[in-house]
Amino acid sequence: DLTSSTDYATLNHIFTVPAGCSSIKISLLAKNAGDIVWFDSISLSDVVYDSGTVTIASTTTEYINTGLTQKSDCLVRISVYYSSGTAAVGEIILGNKQSIGTMKYSPAIGITDYSTKEVDAYGHYSITERTFSKKLSCNLLIANTSLDTVYALFTQYRSTAVVWVASTSYNSMVLYGFYRDFSITISYPNYSEASLEIEGLT
Repeated sequence: DLTSSTDYATLNHIFTVPAGCSSIKISLLAKNAGDIVWFDSISLSDVVYDSGTVTIASTTTEYINTGLTQKSDCLVRISVYYSSGTAAVGEIILGNKQSIGTMKYSPAIGITDYSTKEVDAYGHYSITERTFSKKLSCNLLIANTSLDTVYALFTQYRSTAVVWVASTSYNSMVLYGFYRDFSITISYPNYSEASLEIEGLT
């Protein structure tokens, strides 16, 4: 009866099979007559990487994992759980990683604040809090053997938002955004120096 209400339930089940197994049998013991059952996908591919359970502090805004092994065809499953309330995810980004050089000491980090602060003739301030974006500027050392490759990468992603990882030790040095300025000085026979400015998205 299409006019009656219908309850939908989804069950995800992950299981392992012995090494070398090429076929499986699924017994629908709980299936009742008339039930509709379908399978979106069944995969017997090996697990090449498993990060296990990762506990992230409630103040963390970014989490980066660079240990995934690249495969041409794979299924990635990400589960998010928040014990104290409803879990919220702004964006999940998957992609290839590429090293562009070695960051030199003294990088500068900060934010661009889009809040407004107005003052009237009597010195009374009116502040409207808005969002902000992270920013980072640093200098790099780039091997001249990879100079053209790095130059081509910046040309290719000149208008594309990507994840920039200046350091995995500090959450403030992981930005999702675009580069505002990039320039290379060929200073040495084997290495070049580059300056980079990154503007994060809000």
